[in-house]
Amino acid sequence: MYPYNRNTHLYTAKVQAKEEAPLSDDRRLLELLQLALAATDAMFCRYQALLAEPKLAESADILKTMLLDEQKHSKQLKDIIYSIYGEIQTLENTETAEDAQAAEAADMLEETMLTEMDDIGFFRSLLLSMPENDLRDPFYEMVTDKQNHCNGLCFLYSKYFS
Repeated sequence: MYPYNRNTHLYTAKVQAKEEAPLSDDRRLLELLQLALAATDAMFCRYQALLAEPKLAESADILKTMLLDEQKHSKQLKDIIYSIYGEIQTLENTETAEDAQAAEAADMLEETMLTEMDDIGFFRSLLLSMPENDLRDPFYEMVTDKQNHCNGLCFLYSKYFS
């Protein structure tokens, strides 16, 4: 007969809380967040250059929305870095709107769309690496905004250059 009243497990399983290192000790995460911040600031400059492009003047509202989204992403990343590390991040502007404007409008629009597609994967991996929901939510918002940017840029490219 089956021993209903006995403990049949050979070993008693004691749940031990796995002690994880705090996020503030993870320097690799800080570097990844700084890369994300630099990419966001570079996209901000690209959208400024696209807004200054006379061929795209009709669609300035769409581009301005994307520009404001990138500004919001930059603020969110700075807030995340501050909440984890207690550091205020400032970046040197490596790309200016004038540098980005040197390219032709069609090429710049295409490069911006491809960069946004690359950023989707990067921000998605950051989203999946965050252990807390409070940190995941802004990354989820950034990923969905970047997907919307890709849709908008694809629309603009087909509208003006196809």
